[in-house]
Amino acid sequence: MLILADPIKREDEGVQLSIPATLQKQVAKWASAQFKQYDFGYILTQELTTKMFNIYIYRFIIENNIVLYPISDFPTLILQFMLMGSIPCILKGFGEITLRESRYNMFYIPEGANEANFESGEYESFHIELQTPFMKELSLTHEDIKDLMKRLNNSSASGHPLRPGIITREIRDVIRDMRTQTREGNPLNLALTSEIYKLLSIYEEYLTGSNSRSYIITSGTGKVLEEIREYIVADPDIHECSVENLTKKFGVNANTLKINFKNEYNVTLHQFVLDQVMQKARIMVLDNRYSISSIAIQLGYFDQSNFGKAFKQYFGVLPSEMRKRQE
Repeated sequence: MLILADPIKREDEGVQLSIPATLQKQVAKWASAQFKQYDFGYILTQELTTKMFNIYIYRFIIENNIVLYPISDFPTLILQFMLMGSIPCILKGFGEITLRESRYNMFYIPEGANEANFESGEYESFHIELQTPFMKELSLTHEDIKDLMKRLNNSSASGHPLRPGIITREIRDVIRDMRTQTREGNPLNLALTSEIYKLLSIYEEYLTGSNSRSYIITSGTGKVLEEIREYIVADPDIHECSVENLTKKFGVNANTLKINFKNEYNVTLHQFVLDQVMQKARIMVLDNRYSISSIAIQLGYFDQSNFGKAFKQYFGVLPSEMRKRQE
């Protein structure tokens, strides 16, 4: 998939540069990587193509607002994970969608250009183009995926997204394992194939569960839950985003909130808050401008030692150890 500033010219006008040391550590050993400079900023692209699947990891460093055009030369199905930032898009033949941070989705992408609207900031997207063998197995168990397969087989001109899910800790662990694979050749392909099946299995279970669940409240439920979710994502804080504080701020019952949040996003409210807090913690820990104590305070931990314990339980290392490893 190409990502261009001008869909008419279909030329990549970026200037290739050496990958900065701060980003080099994020490059998968199995990926073909390039770092390019544009008038609007920079893009780091990592790519792996195989007969079974293609993997793309895009890191956008946007300095000036820009509309970019992801272009597919042929119809395809993708499983896309938004790891950093949110991007309003226009999916060809479907209309407006937003790739929200910490969400993932499966799409049918038709041949041609789509639109992605970037504001200044950093974004990271991890997506997998899925070949027919993967999809045939899943389409046997879920009607929504079967519909995507029909669109693919008919080369439909209209894109189509399925229901988005939340990127849970389990999903982040699978993506991390994929990115840190050190195998080569066929062993690498087998290892990545296994991890992709895990992601597809998680998503299929999510779709199946989302079709049969019941809600405690109906009127305004989705809007309130979305407001709460966006509040957490915008400013993760282990204290301010506790169930007690969220129920006071948004005027909902604690049990109602917990049950409906789990039903809507397929992750517990506590786990979602923890995921958001820890991902922000990781970014700040890798930025030497912040002291560990100030990070703890900004994320709602009144005791630095409690923050250190929580960080180690989540990532397997103390904040100070993670910072030393990148130096």
